[in-house]
Amino acid sequence: MPVRPIALSVLFVLSLVQVAAADEARDAARAHYARGIELANNAGYEAALQEFTAAYALSPQFSVLYNIGQAQLALEHPSQAIELFARYLSEGKDQIPDARRQKVQALMASLSARLATLSISTDRPSADITVDGRDVGATPLAEPVKIDAGTHTILAKVEGIPVLIRIVVLREAERKTLDLELPAPSSKAAAAAAREAVARAMAAADTAARSAAEAEVASRVATAAAEREKSITATRAASYSAARAAKAAAEHETAEASARGRATPGGGGR
Repeated sequence: MPVRPIALSVLFVLSLVQVAAADEARDAARAHYARGIELANNAGYEAALQEFTAAYALSPQFSVLYNIGQAQLALEHPSQAIELFARYLSEGKDQIPDARRQKVQALMASLSARLATLSISTDRPSADITVDGRDVGATPLAEPVKIDAGTHTILAKVEGIPVLIRIVVLREAERKTLDLELPAPSSKAAAAAAREAVARAMAAADTAARSAAEAEVASRVATAAAEREKSITATRAASYSAARAAKAAAEHETAEASARGRATPGGGGR
């Protein structure tokens, strides 16, 4: 049977299907991109952002990232625009002329200077902090949060206590510190935390007891091995001493016999 030609035919058909699907994706991406340009020219930046994002999802061309960044900038989201411009430069690499790269970098620096800086701290550590739904880490935070000017919702979450919510309003380039005092845990939560602490302590004690028992067994094995080695060494030493004593006795007996032979008349021979 011509198995190989059939297999090659199947691969060829699959390749054609994949090419056709890729062409369809590119065509759809072009349509979204064209629609985005039209909307942006008519100040429909929110809809344009959606169209540009859809175009990039279908056909991830680095140049579309610049359009997405411009839409975010038009919507007064400089921090997101900076991230998109950075991706544009990173994915475009050498395909972006130096003059344009420098222009985009200058734009990013200008936008960064407009960002507000918010330092967030809590009176207890390990509180999970979110800013406008975006996770920024647990306290103490490694660095202040760079965010757009405007109104922001800050959440502090700690297991066992109600979520703490604060609203802050920031101006461009403003620096602000937000010190959060977390509410005390409820009695139910405190009891649960105490039970958990006791359980952890018991588990740690059990682990320590097992480790001590294993160490005791290992010590006994080592002691027994040392005793066996000591016994073997002593036995070898005794055997060696006995062999030397036997050899010395034999040599002494031989010497005495020789002496008796010489002392006996005629014992020496002629």
